[in-house]
Amino acid sequence: MREDDFPNEVELLELNRTMTIKIGKWTPPQRPQWVKEVMKTPGHTKVQLLLLTILTISSVSSTVLLMTRTAGNTSVVNISGSLELQEAKREK
Repeated sequence: MREDDFPNEVELLELNRTMTIKIGKWTPPQRPQWVKEVMKTPGHTKVQLLLLTILTISSVSSTVLLMTRTAGNTSVVNISGSLELQEAKREK
């Protein structure tokens, strides 16, 4: 097999634009524009974006979890602390 037997990336993109399968009035679903844009980005950039996305999701999830745990503990401490403070003021 020769290298010329296979279409290159530019030829594939052109084929993708011009070839549309039609069966009666049905046409296959088209990719959304954002998917087409992502597919244009080089492979190493996709990997970096994926890693950045994972890091972002992990950081946000961790922060939300920490905040919900802290909020639960803080509200108990604040309530009990304020009650103790009120009792101490009453005793004086």
